[in-house]
Order: sequence, then structure tokens, then C-alpha cells
Amino acid sequence: AVIGGGLREQLVAQGLTELTDVTQAVTSSIVAPVTPPEGRYSVHMTTTLYGYNNLTFGINEQDAFVEAIAILGECETTDIQVTGVVDRSAQLHAMAVNVSYTVSFANRSVAYTRANTLDTAVIGGGLREQLVAQGLTELTDVTQAVTSSIVAPVTPPEGRYSVHMT
Repeated sequence: AVIGGGLREQLVAQGLTELTDVTQAVTSSIVAPVTPPEGRYSVHMTTTLYGYNNLTFGINEQDAFVEAIAILGECETTDIQVTGVVDRSAQLHAMAVNVSYTVSFANRSVAYTRANTLDTAVIGGGLREQLVAQGLTELTDVTQAVTSSIVAPVTPPEGRYSVHMT
């Protein structure tokens, strides 16, 4: 439309009466839509660790916690994010922290299976054993503050092709 003059007539018809010429500075290009990364299912949990408080459950202890969850959940440490550490000592009358965390999985069935595995590990003592093996030697007990919940990935809108002109 630019090269053949059709765009100038359209613009003048829309009220741009002072327009004298329209030229094309750059040829148009078609850009494919960005393909977003595949959605992942998130398992959210909160576990109470007795024997630690905010001062003693630092970065190294959090790293050991993530490593233990990765081993039990059969996933990568990069799939795990500690989302909060809250000192519960005053409420529980014992030195303890609640550790909230999220573990991401590629599909729904794996997320459900691993959520059950992690719930069982907390309740059955497997998590406590793994945490001690990872170096959390001050740990006296592990309980489940909040059972696992699974969040489905948000599906982005379909990608659209766009034409860019300058």
C-alpha cells in the first residue's frame, strides 16, 4: 500500500489533508510469536523444623534443605524455591521454623506423585533422616505445617504473528 500510493489516499481520507507524500523507510518484516516456556506444575508445602530458629537456619541450612527435598522429590535443586522461613519458637514453645517452599514439575501426574512422596517423607521420617544426612544435625523433629497443594501452570494466550514497519 505504501509503494503503490494506496496508504497516502487512505490517510488523506482519514483527515490528514496536509499529507504530501508517504515513503517506505524500511521494508516490512514478519515476526513469529515468541513461544513461552512450557508451563510447570508447582507443589507448595510448609514444613516445621524443630531445633532451628531464624538465626540458626541460614543460607547453608536452606541449601541443605533444598538438597534433601531434591533427593526425596527426585528433581533438580533448581526446581525448588524456599519461599519463606518463619520463626515459630514463641508459638510452639520450642525452637522451630516453618519453611515454605515450592517444587516445580513438568507435568501434572509427576507433580501429584512427588507431592505424595514428599508428604509421606515428612510424616514418615524420611525427610528428617535426609536433612540430618545433609548436615542439619541440630534437627530434633520434622512436622508438616501445611500439606502439599498443587497449582497448575497458567496457560498464556496463543501467540500471534505481527508485522513490523518503521
